[in-house]
Amino acid sequence: ILDDATLVEKTVRRIRIGRVSARWAINEVVSDYDRRFAAMDQTYMRERGGDLHDVHMRLQRLLRGETEGHRKMPKGPLVVVAHTLGPSDAVELARRGV
Repeated sequence: ILDDATLVEKTVRRIRIGRVSARWAINEVVSDYDRRFAAMDQTYMRERGGDLHDVHMRLQRLLRGETEGHRKMPKGPLVVVAHTLGPSDAVELARRGV
């Protein structure tokens, strides 16, 4: 997703023309994509919008300077209960042995 030339181009354009921060620009561009994905008839494509949102949230954390391992987790066996578990969340949990 982050290698998408159009996404990158639109974000850079917003930064240059609007003189806004990278965080603001990517938020605006991704919000536009989110609306488009949500309006799609195909369930599969609407769900890909969720993947975009997940990448966006991860990118926002990185732009704020948060490290990947910023979440504290208790020791011992864990059970994960979530309304939504994004791909990056699943990868992070797997890295931690959950």
